[in-house]
Amino acid sequence: MKNILLVEDEVLIGLDLKMKLLSKGYNVCGQVDTGEEAIQQALQINPDLIICDIRLKGELSGIEAIKSLREQGFLGKVIFLSGYGDKKIREEASKVEPTAYLVKPVKYEDLFTEVKQALNL
Repeated sequence: MKNILLVEDEVLIGLDLKMKLLSKGYNVCGQVDTGEEAIQQALQINPDLIICDIRLKGELSGIEAIKSLREQGFLGKVIFLSGYGDKKIREEASKVEPTAYLVKPVKYEDLFTEVKQALNL
């Protein structure tokens, strides 16, 4: 079974996302709300996919957390979720080679399509 790590600082959005993924049969191996925790969890679990918000609690953004993971050899897939769709943020996010960048509010059918593709299912 493929593992998904959720990185989302909005508690209700994170719980809803987790429940939707679980209902579709995906394995959510962890849920954190800071970039620092995302790095720690990802290095411990080595998930197949990280679904990550851009703006997070703590010092690091989602982009900075994924950049750090990439520098440490993390090769897993990444889907960014963000309330920000502007060009500058998208360009910054593209530097860490995400599989997808979805703008909130996300249509779950679009997210599930991206998750399925990222996990090669």
